[in-house]
Amino acid sequence: MVAQGRKTLFDSLDAEGKQLYLNRLRRSPTKATLAVAIFTALNGLFVANNHNMTILAGFSLPYFFSGYENHLLSAFSFAVITMLYKSMPKIILVPLTIYVIDALVLAYHGVWSGVIMHVLILLYAAWAQRVAHLLGSKLSQEEPNNDAPADAGESSA
Repeated sequence: MVAQGRKTLFDSLDAEGKQLYLNRLRRSPTKATLAVAIFTALNGLFVANNHNMTILAGFSLPYFFSGYENHLLSAFSFAVITMLYKSMPKIILVPLTIYVIDALVLAYHGVWSGVIMHVLILLYAAWAQRVAHLLGSKLSQEEPNNDAPADAGESSA
């Protein structure tokens, strides 16, 4: 990620700051999912008020059904999944997978601007997870081994 010998912003943080930064990066898929939920809810409000505006990063499958309720239901589902992330971290794969399918549907229909927005959001989530993995391994290498017992060199009498 960074050439060896170069000091990064992450290197200048103390241990608590590094852990905070790492936790924020690890939560980025939930932030992306919540952003999609908000964009989808806004699209539902646009449909309900007969506006012809669309936020392309929102979930597009509800447009295949009449009414604004499907937008709001999708947004609510994405938001609930985001809240369940702490207790079930793997659940975040569900909306991200559905979002990939949504991008494929947009590609099939030739809505390339929507595909680009979907890809950007998915790349953000993937990039942040990759950086969190790299920084997490770097942080674990920097920390002293706390797993060893305190009296490892002493024999019991």
